[in-house]
Amino acid sequence: MPYIEYPRVEENLVVTGTGAVTTGSTPVSGAQTFADVATIGDTFPLWIVDTSTSPPTIESSLGTYTAANTITRTGTLVSFLGNACSVFIARIPGGNAAQTLEVAAASTGTQAVALRQAQAAFAALAGLPTQTFNVADATASSHAVALGQAYPLGFLEPEVQMPLISDMNFAPLGWSMFTVASTINIPGSGYGVCFTRSKGGTLGNVVGEWIYQTAHDTTRGIYNRWRTGTAAWTKWIKAANQQIDNNFLVPQSLPAATATGHAVNLGQAQGAFAPILTVNAPVDQIAALDALATLYTNPGPTLWVDSIVAGTGAVAITVNAVLVATLAASTAISVTIPPGGTIQIDTTLPATWFRTTM
Repeated sequence: MPYIEYPRVEENLVVTGTGAVTTGSTPVSGAQTFADVATIGDTFPLWIVDTSTSPPTIESSLGTYTAANTITRTGTLVSFLGNACSVFIARIPGGNAAQTLEVAAASTGTQAVALRQAQAAFAALAGLPTQTFNVADATASSHAVALGQAYPLGFLEPEVQMPLISDMNFAPLGWSMFTVASTINIPGSGYGVCFTRSKGGTLGNVVGEWIYQTAHDTTRGIYNRWRTGTAAWTKWIKAANQQIDNNFLVPQSLPAATATGHAVNLGQAQGAFAPILTVNAPVDQIAALDALATLYTNPGPTLWVDSIVAGTGAVAITVNAVLVATLAASTAISVTIPPGGTIQIDTTLPATWFRTTM
């Protein structure tokens, strides 16, 4: 079913409705008839123009020479009124617009491939013998396959087992299977699948060629290796793989959190939570990251008893908005903050600052 375009193919014909057009009249002066250029099954860009209407009625469609002197039309059709019309072949403006074409099963390498054939074994679409043409994405088994839809190495046949290989060094292009019992040169110690691809589409161990393999096994391992030119295979390299688990498999060391999106380390958690199975255990407010010039309010219902020892610098202590003490270096004090009360430390942080709830 070649797609053809010929210049100066035109006949004056009576066209009625949207049905087939009967050809066979004398061609327009200087032109050829459809029978001169078309054979049964040919398709072509068909134009029909009725100049007896105002404005002229025009149809651009896909014509098919379905029988001698008979053209069927597909596309957006016009219902003509039975007037004499100019019927001719001409390229649709804008070049070859994308079309969905119905094709029979291909029997040679130069024919369009039907979608049902591509599933079994796809040969790259090169176009019809007369020209290369554009097609829309295929959506049915009898549509031509656009080159962009075709997988470069072909499609696996449905419900066909991938080949089980005996040596990973000689795996075929595409997907294959391996097992620890039947295959040598495998990665890891399990069984799985391997995808092999090459630069030139061959497995030749020659200069200028390279071969790359990716393997996935049942231990959730992902491995890669390659071979370039006449060199030997590289060692398998295991790729990083996300561990899916609800727990950390390795203890993590975290710095102190400084923003709301950070993880809280264990030392900080002690300052924020009541100690487990311990009554009135002192809490280290320095480890809990209590800061200078920051007002802290006792939410209740217990009392806070804060024991503070100055370091090398003076420590100013304000309770309930009253400066209660300025500690000299290496001196200590205990203060009580009732529920709803406040405490603030200024000047320098103390050497130790422990809080007991009562």
